Amino acid sequence: MTPTVVVSIHDVAPATVDASKRWLEMTERHGMVASLLVIPGEWRGHSMSNEPEFAEWLHRATARGHEVVLHGWEHRAVHDPSTSLMRRAHAHLRARGCAEFAALQPNAARHLLQLGMGTLARHGFRPEGFVPPGWMALRSTDEVLREFGFAYTTTQWEVRDLRAGVSYRIPSTSQRPGSVFTTPAARAMVITTRRFAQQRRPIRIALHPDDLRHPVLYESTETMLSALSEAGFRSVTYATLRGTLKGRPEGAMA
Repeated sequence: MTPTVVVSIHDVAPATVDASKRWLEMTERHGMVASLLVIPGEWRGHSMSNEPEFAEWLHRATARGHEVVLHGWEHRAVHDPSTSLMRRAHAHLRARGCAEFAALQPNAARHLLQLGMGTLARHGFRPEGFVPPGWMALRSTDEVLREFGFAYTTTQWEVRDLRAGVSYRIPSTSQRPGSVFTTPAARAMVITTRRFAQQRRPIRIALHPDDLRHPVLYESTETMLSALSEAGFRSVTYATLRGTLKGRPEGAMA
């Protein structure tokens, strides 16, 4: 079976459209498609509702085979006193204040999903998938996602098929900009990707707009995509990935 790679461009929003375009250009240069993780609410002073040209750009991207994915509402942590302090603290430390769904109980999660899906629907999008900011959401959120008709969700380590009730262990690389570990972590991601390429194991590559502030992260991403392309990996979106995984026991978890 041909090994697959999912390139996910995170934090796609009017405020980061230039960075998103740069990552998409790199993805297309390697003959790959991307899953665009869109923040539809107000973020960094901009909102999808007020900038129709952003939606037009997304439609042009989907016409070329890319996918729109819901990525929260406003991409910032929401206080939910019914969730444990430990859970909230862990989310803050891991995701630097962006883990919007990490500590939300079902009713609160349902409200933000309604806002996000409503905005996307008004611009002509009906995403099949939801990826929470920071890859963090309570497991109870899965049932709410099913209510909305979502087909899948993900963590950093797995892809969950919500309709089949099956999870697949497919890790995602992720850079850490603005840290003393930025350069060594980037090198580690390249080594990991090359190992996956040699072993022909499916992998996901996550790209964030802030990564572009560091040339080493841009260069390491170029190297990773080149390694996978040269190894014959098939580039798929998350929506397409579900079809390739059906009936495949390897890496599956009930």
